[in-house]
Amino acid sequence: MRSLEMADRTRFARMTTEELRATFLVTGLFSRVDFRPVEAKQHRQFLRVEEGAYENGAFKFKRILNGDQTDWGLNFSDEPEVLRVSLATY
Repeated sequence: MRSLEMADRTRFARMTTEELRATFLVTGLFSRVDFRPVEAKQHRQFLRVEEGAYENGAFKFKRILNGDQTDWGLNFSDEPEVLRVSLATY
């Protein structure tokens, strides 16, 4: 009975995560990009922000941006970069 409960909890947690997660590809120059939930009472959370590039049609991961680099949104300078952003709301 206990292992069945754990299986149910794991499946529910996985389903919830999939429903809340959204992934976007973002690029820009001399700009700041941020995301806002549709509902005013919700907040966005960056789950993961990856810097990378496209090679042969596939995204190639280079590094993960830390919280200090994403606190106020995603900042783009004069250097082109591509970010793969995973979001959630709470």
